[in-house]
Amino acid sequence: MNSVESKIINLLKQTIKRDLDFEITGETNLIKDISIDSLDLLLLFGEICDEFGIDVDETELASIETVNDIVSKVTAKLNEQKEKTYET
Repeated sequence: MNSVESKIINLLKQTIKRDLDFEITGETNLIKDISIDSLDLLLLFGEICDEFGIDVDETELASIETVNDIVSKVTAKLNEQKEKTYET
């Protein structure tokens, strides 16, 4: 597990505030496994954006199904930021 995934899982646990009888992994499906709803997802991404200093548009959340999807989205946004930093 990389540091981005670890931070996201911790933020997910803090955001959903549910007792789960399994470990959250990259393959965990947010809807099927955790029963996360759209409000929970918005709250989670608010926390993620604050933690990582990124911006994610709400329209980008429609394709998010698993923890790995979140990790990919955050990693892409962080890479975009690095590229912008190198361009300036």
